[in-house]
Amino acid sequence: MKEIIVKSKIENEHPILSSTNSGIEFREGRVSGKTNVGYKVINVGNLVLSPQNLWLGNININHMSIGLVSPSYKIFNIININSDFIEPQLRMAKMLEEYKNASTQGASVVRRNLELSLFYQIPMYVPSNDEQQKIGSFFKHLDSLITLHQRRAINSSKKRSNW
Repeated sequence: MKEIIVKSKIENEHPILSSTNSGIEFREGRVSGKTNVGYKVINVGNLVLSPQNLWLGNININHMSIGLVSPSYKIFNIININSDFIEPQLRMAKMLEEYKNASTQGASVVRRNLELSLFYQIPMYVPSNDEQQKIGSFFKHLDSLITLHQRRAINSSKKRSNW
């Protein structure tokens, strides 16, 4: 990974995005402050993380759109790794423990500050590009099937409740 820092130069240059423990979402209205000039620009495919909440799972790959995120976030280009392969691994229990070990306690028990030098030392074993693609496709297909079955279950329960 290579950290990138590109900051917005004009107000509302792009939509505001927020990285959360469950994914990236569009943020309506003002997050904090009076301006979003100086917010970080994130492109589709970039990895974003919150240095204070990484150990809780606040790490995502942007699939939404080009956008602006808080200046406190860290943004990275992923180099020579298939994002479909790496994305399912980002929030695994083993990785969350690694993030916690790469962080020091901050202002509260929940807030921990990521030490970037320790973060860069977290080992991740990566197979060949061909294997990454196959594994990534498998997980993407599996996610699609889960979503499909969840929708069917929701629609089925709605039909039953309308009787």
